[in-house]
This record gives sequence, structure tokens and C-alpha cells, in this order.
Amino acid sequence: MIALRHRALGSLYWLLAAYLLLPLIFMEVMGLKDGAYIGLPIRSWTLKWFAEALADPELRAAFVYSMKVALWSTVIAAVTGVWTALALQHVQGWKRGLAFALICLPMVVPSIINAIGLRIFTQSIGLAAGTGPLVLGLASQGVPVVVLMVTVRLATLPRSQIEAARDLGAGPITAFRRVTLPWIRPAVLAAALFTALSSFDDFVRAIFLSGYEQTMPVLLYAKLTKGISPLLPAIATLIVLFSLLLGLVGDRITRSMPRRQT
Repeated sequence: MIALRHRALGSLYWLLAAYLLLPLIFMEVMGLKDGAYIGLPIRSWTLKWFAEALADPELRAAFVYSMKVALWSTVIAAVTGVWTALALQHVQGWKRGLAFALICLPMVVPSIINAIGLRIFTQSIGLAAGTGPLVLGLASQGVPVVVLMVTVRLATLPRSQIEAARDLGAGPITAFRRVTLPWIRPAVLAAALFTALSSFDDFVRAIFLSGYEQTMPVLLYAKLTKGISPLLPAIATLIVLFSLLLGLVGDRITRSMPRRQT
């Protein structure tokens, strides 16, 4: 009975993996097709679409702009989220629950509602659409993630370490820099990595808040409206590989942090 249950769970796992990965694999295969349109059968293979994507100056400009926006939004979200999580530690009772729910509200509100609200807010304060509103909008989406992960990490921090640092003469800033920050660093890095990846490929907020400069998702959508060619799967494959590489680097750094701290 147990062996049958294990086989059933294993089969369910592989079915789920196939459901998630088959569209990505099909997309990558279509990027290698030597033809003008996407579809089967594939009679010959080529790498020209990848070469064309890498040589396109418009794509390179969109990639650099997306990276810049993702970097600034991640920095703002990380700094704001860490200090917000620290401030929540000093709030008790129902007030803490209410404050935490309000902070996490952007995570549960639909993206399009959030984007419309941000567009109305930026226009009401006289801020034209462009890089500034886009960065602030993406950062507002990343702050709840940082607060959630840092709060969970802070719950495991032994209070005796902070009290010992204060007894030895360390001020609040020194105690944070020497005790709290090293403890929450893996959570901050994981949240920052998630924020960077989500900011890089955010489409809805980019449509409502960006100006004349296009991010990668907006540029892909613009190209999609002109027709589907193997160039689009090639670009998408490059983005997937970049996201995978960034995730692997972040995972490697996160795993090495406990050894360096020890």
C-alpha cells in the first residue's frame, strides 16, 4: 500500500513537472526553427534567431533599461522593507496585525488594479509617466515580500545576542550592523532576488507607468502584435536562461552565507 502511494505521488510529480516545463521546452524548440513562422513540422534547425536577437540594438536597449529599473526598485524595496520589518517588531497586539495586513495588501490586490491606482496617484502629484513612477510602482510590489521574509527571519533571532551587544556598549546602529543584519542577510538576499526577477518581467505596471522607454516585456508585446516569428521564442529563451542564471547565482550566495558567518 505504501509503495503504491509512493508510485502515485511520483507519477503526479512528473505529470506536474511536464505540465510546467513542456510549454517552455516547446518555446525553446521553436526558437531553433529555420523558418518564418512558428509551427510544426520542423524541417531544419538554425541559431540565426538567437544571433539576430543578440544583435538587435532595440532589444539591448530594452534589456539595459529593464535591468536599471529592476536594480533601483530592488534597492528601494530592500531598504524600505528591512526598516519596516524592524519597526513592526515594536508594535504589539491588534495594531501589529493591522499594520502587517496593510503592508501585504499589494501582494493580494490584482496587478492591474494596483497599476491603475499607481497611475492615478502619480498623475495627481504631477509626476509624469516614466522611470521614476515605474521604479516606485515596482518597489511597492517588492516591499511586502521583503517585510514578510525578514519578519519570519527576525522571529528566530535570539534576543540574548542583541542584549549582549547592548550590554557590551554597542549602540542601536552598531547592534543592528553586527548582530541583526548578518542574521537577516539570507532573507534580505532571497527577497531582493525575487523582487529583481519580478520587476524585470513585470508587464502590467510597465504598461501603465513607463514612458517612452520600453522594458523587455513591453517590447515583446509590441513585437507580438506584428506577428509571431521564431525570433520571439528565441528572445524569450534568452530571458529564461538569464533568469535561471540569476537564480542559481543567488542560491549559491545564499547557501554560502551560513558557512561564512560560522
